[in-house]
Amino acid sequence: MGSSGDEIANIAFNKLGSFRATMNLSRTGQNIPGDFATYVVNAPIKVIPSSKPFELTGEVKELEDETIQVPFNGEFAPFGGQEEFFTVMVNGEAFEIASVAVNADDATKMDIKLAAPIYRPDVITVSYSGGGIESSDTREALPFADEPVLMSSVNLLPADIAGLETGADSWAPFWSNKGTAEYSTEQAATGEYSLKLKIEAGQDNAEAGAAFTNPIIFEEGVTYIVSYDMYIAPDAVGGDGTSSTGLFLLQNWGFQFWNNFAHPLGEWKTYTVDYQSTTPLSQFYLRILPNAEKTTDMTVYYDNFSIIEKEERP
Repeated sequence: MGSSGDEIANIAFNKLGSFRATMNLSRTGQNIPGDFATYVVNAPIKVIPSSKPFELTGEVKELEDETIQVPFNGEFAPFGGQEEFFTVMVNGEAFEIASVAVNADDATKMDIKLAAPIYRPDVITVSYSGGGIESSDTREALPFADEPVLMSSVNLLPADIAGLETGADSWAPFWSNKGTAEYSTEQAATGEYSLKLKIEAGQDNAEAGAAFTNPIIFEEGVTYIVSYDMYIAPDAVGGDGTSSTGLFLLQNWGFQFWNNFAHPLGEWKTYTVDYQSTTPLSQFYLRILPNAEKTTDMTVYYDNFSIIEKEERP
């Protein structure tokens, strides 16, 4: 089974043999009429051994259970005893490998387990020098060196509030908003959408809010990392250190993630802050305040809101 959100779908068949295929097609999006259809491919699809190299494809990732998962462009034949051909560097030090095995649910991936724990801030790379690993159609797995590992992070925020990719109404103008607060495709750190706040000269603020269907409950004594990406449009006026933007985690009015726009115009930058609280989070409130003269005239985009539990290596 495969899926694609692209205009032209490229679906990979990773097993040898003959297959019948069915396509389920759907269409959704902002200002686009929804529709769904099923198409049956009557002719069988015959999959023969590939002539392409059997190699690493995509990102090497750490899973939530500290498994390092390595994706290839085909299925692995069963193997064992290959640990000696792998090197995993953690913060510049080679860590002992406990096991390397084919993933039980997806044979295009192999799972590496280390003998010692790993932590989110660790910098990890994986190398394979070449051994006896083959694909299910007998192609030899190609070596690779110093591939970075994308570390696992469980974002506590709902996806529609965190990344805005629904292009819907999870974020909305706050009741006291005087500027512009809306979804935008003009700029995005990732995906297609970001949150756009625009304040013009003479306006008191630009404000947006996002209410949570279910409040986030924080654990006592646990530190969390709150972060977001921000882009200041190049034509900004008044970003001189006296204008400011602030993110409130309501109902904790005492905490404000404050920023004075002190970074170069026309580029995305990530901002982070540590957070400890036992007050449930039921709403985001984001605002721009002008300078004292109210000459601030600027457009700011926000994306990739995140709250994750902080990890530190002992």
